[in-house]
Formats: sequence, structure tokens, C-alpha cells
Amino acid sequence: MNRIRVFFFLPMMCAMMLALLTSCGHIEREIVAYVNKRPITRERIVMTVDHISQTEVTFESVLDNTINESVVVQVGERLGIYTSEADFGEYINYYVSRFPRFYDMGVEIYGKANYLDGLRVRRNYAKVKEYVIANVISIEPVTHEELVDFLDESYEWNDLNEEERQSVNDIVLGHHIEESFNKWVAREREGFNIVILE
Repeated sequence: MNRIRVFFFLPMMCAMMLALLTSCGHIEREIVAYVNKRPITRERIVMTVDHISQTEVTFESVLDNTINESVVVQVGERLGIYTSEADFGEYINYYVSRFPRFYDMGVEIYGKANYLDGLRVRRNYAKVKEYVIANVISIEPVTHEELVDFLDESYEWNDLNEEERQSVNDIVLGHHIEESFNKWVAREREGFNIVILE
């Protein structure tokens, strides 16, 4: 099951750092896009591109992800989904106790207020995503063929124990959930006035 936790936890942490890095910083505040008249600044994008070491990260891909995040958070506002002060306080306590180095580094780089603002945006995004997955989108069921195709050539489905089979199923189901959520975001984007200035 540790493989499952890593599979879901690592992307979540990368996304969280992406949100935090894009929410804070001190680079030129030139506006590069608007989502329903809410600006996205060059600093949000450049800070993320500069801080993520993956070569496939580009200005354009980070801008697209930032637009998606803004769309999701604004849909949440429209639906009344937000992080209460009590929930945010609990989240910060958990985050500080679980990831003290990330927290200290973020506060040092961005200042406490900016860093907390970034964490709040990320928390709101997560709450909306959780609501949409539970109540709005439909998830395609996992097929046996997908499970078998997912396995490396060195593994056979029949050689796996029950826990390993469940882990594979959870991973493939996670892909289905992400795919369905991303399709929902793309549909929601169509209803937003998005202006990219570059």
C-alpha cells in the first residue's frame, strides 16, 4: 500500500508546491492572463518554472495549470465551497507538524502572509476537487484489461497477492479519477472569460 500512498501523495505535494510557488514571489508583476477578470501575473508563472527542476515544465504549461486552478477555485466560490478559518487553522497545524522544513522554507522565501495565502488557495482547490469527484463527475470503472496492461512485463496478474492487486486497482482508478476531473475542468473553462496576453 505504500506504493499507493506515494502515487497519490507525491503529485499532491508537487501540486501544493506549484500552488505555493505560483501564489507568492517578488518578480515583475506584469499580468499575463485573466480568468473572469482575475489577473495571473508573470511572477506566479516564472517563480514556478524557476523552482521546478523538471525539464518538461514550461511557462505555458504552468500558466495553463494556474488558469485551471483559478477556474476550480472560482467554481468553488460560486458553489459556496471554501475553507473555514477553523478548517484552515487545523490544516496549517497539520502542515507545520508534518512538513516543518517546507513551511519554514516557504515563510523565509515568500513571507508568512503570502505563504499562508498560497496554502489557503491550495486548500480551497483541494476541497472543490474533492466535492467534484464525490458529487459531480462520473468515474469509468476499471477493467481487467487495464489492470493487466498496467503491469510491467515482469509481473503477471495471477502472480499478485490480493493486496498487490488492490494496489494496482487503486492506481488505475486514480488515473480514471484524474482524467475525469481534468475533463470537468476543461468543460468549466469554456464558461470562463480567459484572456491570455502573451
